[in-house]
Amino acid sequence: LTIQGQRKQRDLQRLGEDLQTEVDAERNDILSKSTQRMQEVVRKIAEEKGVDVVVDVTNTVYFKPALEITAEATAAYDKAHPAK
Repeated sequence: LTIQGQRKQRDLQRLGEDLQTEVDAERNDILSKSTQRMQEVVRKIAEEKGVDVVVDVTNTVYFKPALEITAEATAAYDKAHPAK
């Protein structure tokens, strides 16, 4: 009875690990696709505005607020790729 219980516990642990692996893979796929889509949106906005470089604001010490395109990029992304 103890051996059978341990076996079931191992099987359940493996199942949980397998499910977590699947969830992680799906999450990574979703993040990769959304990142690629956002890069396309940002590239299009930058080309339309004649911007040579787009920098992630979290890595920037200072920038002129007029150069901020986050809200515009987010709105364009949402319009091009609406939530399902």
